[in-house]
Amino acid sequence: MTITLPDETLRTAEEQATARGYASVSEYVQALVHADAKLDAALDTAFEGLPDVSEAEEREAVIAALRQSEEDVAAGRVRPAEDVFRDIAAKYGFALPEVE
Repeated sequence: MTITLPDETLRTAEEQATARGYASVSEYVQALVHADAKLDAALDTAFEGLPDVSEAEEREAVIAALRQSEEDVAAGRVRPAEDVFRDIAAKYGFALPEVE
């Protein structure tokens, strides 16, 4: 598979690959894909044996988490995710996708 990256992203990927001791961006990406697959496998087994939760219970838990997040942001305990992503993108020179 061939993936074409924008020049700026490719330069960053090359820098990261070199800094981590990989011979090429391709080798670095293969290592990332392998690590991601291992993480997926670990997550698949991490939730085994937990009790099943109904959709209604899951929805209520998500709503409660969102409310808590909004309260944390309003109280200044955490920063909004959008701000954190913007800072990371600026630091590493990545462009964030436009969200409508």
